[in-house]
Amino acid sequence: MDNTDIHRYSKLKNPCSFVLSVVNTTHPMEFPKPVSHEGFMQRALYDPSEGYYATRAAVGKSGDFSTSATLSPAFAEAIANWAQATAERLGLPMPCPLIELGPGNGALAEGLSERLPDWPLYLVETSAPLRKAQSERLAGLHFQHHADLKAALEHTDGVGLIVANEFIDAFPAVKLRWQDEDWCEVGVQYPSGQPQEILAPLERDIDADAPAHPKQGETIYVQPSFQGWLKDNIPSLKQGALLFIDYGAEGPSRECRAYAEQERYEGLGVYEAPGTRDITCDVNFTDLTRWCVQLGLKAEAVTTQAEFLKAQLDDFEALQESDEAFAFLTAPFGAGGAFKVLSIENS
Repeated sequence: MDNTDIHRYSKLKNPCSFVLSVVNTTHPMEFPKPVSHEGFMQRALYDPSEGYYATRAAVGKSGDFSTSATLSPAFAEAIANWAQATAERLGLPMPCPLIELGPGNGALAEGLSERLPDWPLYLVETSAPLRKAQSERLAGLHFQHHADLKAALEHTDGVGLIVANEFIDAFPAVKLRWQDEDWCEVGVQYPSGQPQEILAPLERDIDADAPAHPKQGETIYVQPSFQGWLKDNIPSLKQGALLFIDYGAEGPSRECRAYAEQERYEGLGVYEAPGTRDITCDVNFTDLTRWCVQLGLKAEAVTTQAEFLKAQLDDFEALQESDEAFAFLTAPFGAGGAFKVLSIENS
């Protein structure tokens, strides 16, 4: 697809208030004033008292959503193999510090600890309920919790391998819509408790890809919030690598969804019951690669999850035949293709 930078488009000169549609809803979290989609995600997920991650630890088959690590132990085995090979190739100190970002219910951390028992393990988690769940699951194992990556890297002298599985997708995203020959920023308001999407001028530059020839009403999601996170945290990594695994594509992101009790909600359903549902957006791996390169890091080629697992596991074919969950994770037209993998190095 032919893409160009969003900031090359002209800005709207006058605000617009285009109501798209209305649904009935009830919600405990109030939004008395219109808020951008990015601001909605920020509060719905991370409000310190009412946000989703402040009040819930619902990850796994019995929770609101599952991750690859909660479905098959082979996923942790593949990442452990990647970590071992990468540490040796980069000449990192052994045992090598291992940092997981957003560890969820601790399933991946547990699997990595079993396979790399001597490696120091650091978990970066801001959610109090998830920290508690991780501590309970990993009881008896040696690990440290930290609130951000910079704090973890201070303990490792800036050296280590960083794993981020389904971490980026939960960063607040700007929702943009092509309307009347310009990009507008999408927001939401709740008149009488009913969510309505509204459009407003795009009043800032965003370093992100967008379609070169968008159609009326075309919508994309961009994550300058994660670019900011990279700028704040990556300079603390003096030597090591990052492994990003998330659903997305090498191009503009076009999907945002919410999850609760293994049910998926789209469209205006994303705005329903804020604070009670997980909200995620597809990741644009082209943006992610460019942002990392801008910070002086070396980016490997983006691969699919299926390709990554095949490269890391000698028994890949046997697992596909014997493990139904693993077959799901590697299906080319399912999770195996929808999830992408990007390795970033600073050596």
